[in-house]
Amino acid sequence: MIPEPQGAEALPSTPARDAASGTGSTPASRAARSAANGAGRPDDAPTPARRRLLQVLTLAEAGLERLDRRGPHRESAARPDAGRGAGGQFVVETARLVLIADRIPHAAPEIRSALHRIATLLAPLARTPERIALLVRHPRTAVPFAITHLAVEQLGASDPHFTATLRRAFATGHVDAVERPPHRRLEAAWLRAQCGGEPVDHTAHRQGSILAAHPHPLHMSLADLHALTHTLFHLTDFGRRELPDEVDPTELRSVLDACLLWHLFEENTDLVAELLTAALLLPGPVSRTALLCRDALDALWTEVGFLPGPGPGRQPKLFGTITGTERETYAFRHDFHTMYAAGLMHAVALGRAPHDVWARPGTPADPGRVGVYSDRWPLWIRLVTRDGPGLPVAPAAEAAIIRAGRDGAYAEMENALLSAPAHGVSPLTVAHARDLLDRHLTSERPDIDARR
Repeated sequence: MIPEPQGAEALPSTPARDAASGTGSTPASRAARSAANGAGRPDDAPTPARRRLLQVLTLAEAGLERLDRRGPHRESAARPDAGRGAGGQFVVETARLVLIADRIPHAAPEIRSALHRIATLLAPLARTPERIALLVRHPRTAVPFAITHLAVEQLGASDPHFTATLRRAFATGHVDAVERPPHRRLEAAWLRAQCGGEPVDHTAHRQGSILAAHPHPLHMSLADLHALTHTLFHLTDFGRRELPDEVDPTELRSVLDACLLWHLFEENTDLVAELLTAALLLPGPVSRTALLCRDALDALWTEVGFLPGPGPGRQPKLFGTITGTERETYAFRHDFHTMYAAGLMHAVALGRAPHDVWARPGTPADPGRVGVYSDRWPLWIRLVTRDGPGLPVAPAAEAAIIRAGRDGAYAEMENALLSAPAHGVSPLTVAHARDLLDRHLTSERPDIDARR
């Protein structure tokens, strides 16, 4: 049992839509336990962010308790692909969330208490005889096993024997003998460094990553976007390290903004949360586009009571009508990754306390640019614009260019480009769109120089 901090204080009660009703047996509704901060005063970040993170930690605790009721989670000592099932993935992502949330300076006592309870549930899963056997026989399993061990160790439960076995697995060199895309190689290097190995060679990993290719959502796949966000996660150690000098943060912020607009209209809550986390890792204040997307995410969360995952199976209206155990089961099965992505975003944001990273920019938006509104837009955009002047023209126009280009609607994209400068569309998106249009025109009429 991992000892909890002492003297936990409950946060103000969560609004009705932020927590399931009738769930008296769930961790969220338990009386505050004796918890221990050890971190000094509570953080100065806004209470809503702490409340959201606590809701995600509640989901994590309930999920681990559900796994515990199903019996011991054991990997086969003969399977090097251990931990790739749904249960194993849930454990890995829970551990990552705990590891980053534990970095919050002066975290609220209730969050500290939740982290220690989760670590207690993770501990039996983190170090098992089967895992030790796999680390010896298949050192590459150090990558999926390291994060859970690190999370539990960081919260006070050391295991020198497992630590030594894990470090020896990383030291063999066999971890790098597995074919991985660049962002996964970076993740392995980051985990090795967290386990006391050699520091990450940030310059080398940046050169072989998607960051060196100057990506843009007009040409990116979902796998590319995942690579972009996770490269930033591990290259910056989730905000502990500055970007390499070779990375232009201004260009990168424009790329992330364009990706956010792409998935704002695709209703991909999962990727919007990951992109917002990546945006928080850049120096300086977040952009207006990031603020808009954060507001949309929060509005949907408040409306539904949860963050429904992406894809055609999402049913926010259905979720809003169910309660109790049925509600918990639905969330655990369908939406835990999306909730974890949002929880990670809040953990990174709170890690930058006492500053409010979501503070509005000091310079007001151009009042001459009238907002726009459409009943055909996704729910979360309609929610965030229903009581105001509408969606600002600049992001609406940029999203239209990106969507047209990705759909191959070149005439529509060309028309949108005509008004792009007047609407304040990002010059980076305009440049990529014009290049795409030029290449389309020359492919249709190779005898014509489209850039004349």
